[in-house]
Amino acid sequence: QSESRGSIGEIKPGEGKSFIIAIVTIILIRYNRTIDIITSNLKLARQYKEEQSRFFDLFNIKTAVLLVDENNDSDLFDEFEQNPRFNLESFDCPVVYSTYRTFEYYYLHILFSMIPRKRELDVALIDDVDNMFINELDSPVTILKQINYVYSIYILCYVFAMRQEKVSTIKQFLDKEIPNAGPFDEHEFALLKDAAIKALDKKKDIDYKVENNQIVIIDPNTGCKMPYSYWPIYLLQMIEIIESVSQTPVALSLCQITHQEYLKLYKKIVGITGTLGSDSDEKNIRK
Repeated sequence: QSESRGSIGEIKPGEGKSFIIAIVTIILIRYNRTIDIITSNLKLARQYKEEQSRFFDLFNIKTAVLLVDENNDSDLFDEFEQNPRFNLESFDCPVVYSTYRTFEYYYLHILFSMIPRKRELDVALIDDVDNMFINELDSPVTILKQINYVYSIYILCYVFAMRQEKVSTIKQFLDKEIPNAGPFDEHEFALLKDAAIKALDKKKDIDYKVENNQIVIIDPNTGCKMPYSYWPIYLLQMIEIIESVSQTPVALSLCQITHQEYLKLYKKIVGITGTLGSDSDEKNIRK
């Protein structure tokens, strides 16, 4: 543990992780702190709120869940919403539950919309901290805006087929083949060509699955779906060409934040897990 970075506790099965989270939170509140309890999914956030309310009620401590009437926060991250489904009154409570992605999306939303925060980022208490820093390490939250290009499918297919050619050759060919789609930029074609080459390195049923005529990103280590993950620009579209599935419109990233950068905004970080794993995993989390 570190005075400046917070602390990590490994709670073994049967030792009462939910109870320990509640007690730590109550102690922090007695010192006039406000706590965001960050869970891996909304179902667990609601479960913790219900289970721990009996302890908080003894001290007249109010709690709330950030997202309103939803069991799944996946569609929050598809596109920017002017009025997302946040329970803004929850920040009147000293304890707020939600997923790390919902907290991060809310932060990006008020930053992008220039809305004043209702409460400072004081203490983050992270449940299953290993899930955030190991399994979801390279999966930032991003606010996207989809862009539909009129000849995009043809351009993508041509670039994929010509991925071994020089960028200048690809540009020259498309200037002649689809003159109404230009003018073309060589830098953009360099990104397209790079995505086409990297798409061949992605393995079906290891890096992704095909479900309902769509590409679903999966964790190569666990095989679990990662619905909130995004690959670099154009990579998804190139894999969709390989698998002959429906094309997803290219999305422009308006703003994004990683888990690490978001947590640095808190004054204190506390992590709890029952599956800390190997010594190397522990070192990576503490770092």
